[in-house]
Amino acid sequence: MADSSLRPQVGDTSNLLLKKLVEATQALAAGGGGGGIPDAPVDGITYGRKDAAWVAVQAGYIDGDVQFYADLPITIGTPALDSAYLVREPSGVWLVNYHPAGIYIRTGNSGALSDWTYAGEFPDVFSDANFQVYNAADATKQLKFGVGLITPATVRTAQWPDKDGTVAMLDDVQPGPTGPTGPTGAASTVAGPTGPTGPTGANSTVAGPTGPTGANSTVAGPTGPTGPVSTVAGPTGPTGANSTVAGPTGPTGPTGPTGANSTVAGPTGPTGPTGPTGADAAVAGPTGPTGPTGANSTVAGPTGPTGPTGANSTVAGPTGPTGPTGPTGPTGANSTVAGPTGPTGPTGPTGADSTVAGPTGPTGPATALYNANATDVVANATDTYLTGSALTVSGFIKVGSTLRWSLMASKTVAGTAVPTYNIRFGAGGTLTDTARITTTGVAQTAATDFARIDIVAVVRALGATTVVAGGHCLQHSNGVIGFKNDEGNNIASATSAAFDSTPGSTQAGISINPGAAGVWTFQVVSACLENTA
Repeated sequence: MADSSLRPQVGDTSNLLLKKLVEATQALAAGGGGGGIPDAPVDGITYGRKDAAWVAVQAGYIDGDVQFYADLPITIGTPALDSAYLVREPSGVWLVNYHPAGIYIRTGNSGALSDWTYAGEFPDVFSDANFQVYNAADATKQLKFGVGLITPATVRTAQWPDKDGTVAMLDDVQPGPTGPTGPTGAASTVAGPTGPTGPTGANSTVAGPTGPTGANSTVAGPTGPTGPVSTVAGPTGPTGANSTVAGPTGPTGPTGPTGANSTVAGPTGPTGPTGPTGADAAVAGPTGPTGPTGANSTVAGPTGPTGPTGANSTVAGPTGPTGPTGPTGPTGANSTVAGPTGPTGPTGPTGADSTVAGPTGPTGPATALYNANATDVVANATDTYLTGSALTVSGFIKVGSTLRWSLMASKTVAGTAVPTYNIRFGAGGTLTDTARITTTGVAQTAATDFARIDIVAVVRALGATTVVAGGHCLQHSNGVIGFKNDEGNNIASATSAAFDSTPGSTQAGISINPGAAGVWTFQVVSACLENTA
């Protein structure tokens, strides 16, 4: 395989490629390119014409030879780029597809005959180590091209203008006058970085003004040492308030003189013991009262004589004992009255599972209703009803029912206005529905941001005088810029006036207006009606 040094260098007749071209051309010219020239020997050796005779071509000059241009090998990669082949005979029609005999260099690798370039023409690619131009009148004047400053793996294109002239170097080009100053750009909404702290200055030689007296300290200072005992009595302090605690009891004083007799009878003393029984009185005293009846005697008295037979009793006597059972009588007719139900027998074994499904029970009442968006919803500088936020409320709400909307949204750098949030009720599920609750946010800033917005409404009254209370809460992730100009949450609430929610097609949904130039994109719109009727 020939290396890249085989490519021609203009003005250098020692180049190996030109040697090949010269020798091959001489070999062909000696025989005139055909007509009366005998064929070269057929022995696997490459031959060329020299001095009117066939001579073996040395392997170092070319990499192979073929009879015609169409015989050149086109296998991709074989032979390699820069290989040189000798075409022994011309072929084709002049000015149509003529290919002369001579040396051809492989300059492409596409697998076609166009990969081969006639050595009588310059190839499309040159090494900057070989390509140079010399002056026709003075060969010592030369120009060499270099591409060493170009970034690796990069091809640069240099275009020549459609006019005559002289190429100037950078040092020859004088800078033009400075253009007018452009208009000042808008002030940046983002503070630039703080510059480095400068060196500490020398201490001032002039005392600064005395600062204001500070507030009294709330912490007691340390106790100073005890001073000497004063030789002068201090003034008497004010009399203290009476003590609320009794002082200790003093000693008992001497007994005083006996007082005068009391004019009030003292208490009666206890009854004394009973004296001895006196002698019987000579006169009977009055009869005392009858004493209480004594207890019944436990000993029966004697039986009296039998009295006459009394009349027949009108009260039945006690039933005598049951006599023996008589013989069984004939079977009576079937009873027309059902006998009592006997006791329940034991539970039998569990039967096999039924192969037939039982009937489906009725659907129970819904405890919640839901809705959501299927694609992003964009609010572009105008009040927009959010797709996926509508909930049917007719027949489903009661006092205490709760409507919730959870939103995830992003904003562009456009828009600094105050946004508004509306809870709408009506039959359309569009902006034509009346906004029953409207709350406002705070001013935005010209920056991108991401936020979560929760909107809630609770039903307080029903029917033709329905009342709801609700509001919104916005949280965002971009500090003091974006959806709002501070880091805290934005919360606002309101209560609706009475309205009629009884029409069967009444829905509740939300619309949001991001304000002038504001563009909000809602990735999530999730709606839920909880605690349904």
